[in-house]
Amino acid sequence: MTECPYCGCDPYEYVDVGVGSAPVAVTCCELGIEVFSRNPSDEVTISRGQFDAFTNVFVALRTLGMTPEMPA
Repeated sequence: MTECPYCGCDPYEYVDVGVGSAPVAVTCCELGIEVFSRNPSDEVTISRGQFDAFTNVFVALRTLGMTPEMPA
């Protein structure tokens, strides 16, 4: 059983499918719904503003003579 990190309840509503139960809907708190109802194929969009801020960090590190290390 999965537990919602926000409300502590089981986030799913289950339906009997003949050989057991299957989760069919997320029915816990609003934050839990956001966490558990995400589709893995959802795209993450990065706005131009976020990209510029991220780039500025690397520019500042290089200006200070530091080498930014990216995790592999």
